Amino acid sequence: MPEKYVHRGPLPLLVRHTGITTLPEEPPPRGDGPPIVCLHDAGLQSSVFNDLLSTLGRRAWALAFDLPGHGRSGSLDSLPSIEAMAEMAGWISDWCRAERPILVGHGMGALVALEWARTPERNVAGLVLCGVGASLGIPDEAIETMRRVTRGKAPRPFDPSRLANPA
Repeated sequence: MPEKYVHRGPLPLLVRHTGITTLPEEPPPRGDGPPIVCLHDAGLQSSVFNDLLSTLGRRAWALAFDLPGHGRSGSLDSLPSIEAMAEMAGWISDWCRAERPILVGHGMGALVALEWARTPERNVAGLVLCGVGASLGIPDEAIETMRRVTRGKAPRPFDPSRLANPA
């Protein structure tokens, strides 16, 4: 699976794509079929789509990328909102010349796809949404706890009652 880094300012972003390998900082060549952009769930990375990209690559042109703070993209912090993630996804899509893409989103990536599709200037051909509700449904206090953990300001919480067989 070809992959490359593209930089948005100082931030390196890993992009995986079907088709042939190209020079660094050059967009992948547009393949046959409709462009398909895959968006990963929170805490995951674009490699979760490797098998799907391989399969799709036989009939379409597909790509996936690691959002900032995920996988091999730069930054320890994720983007601050679904809207910011959708804007970043749109920027990468534009860089790759993926016009009228079909968006495949999993979990948080599905929320990003929905936000992207809501944007009037984005012309989306279709949506495939997996494992998502109307919102992430994570309590604000849990998000703040994880934010403090990832910044090294708090220990990771441990709850033995969540284990299958607590002793």
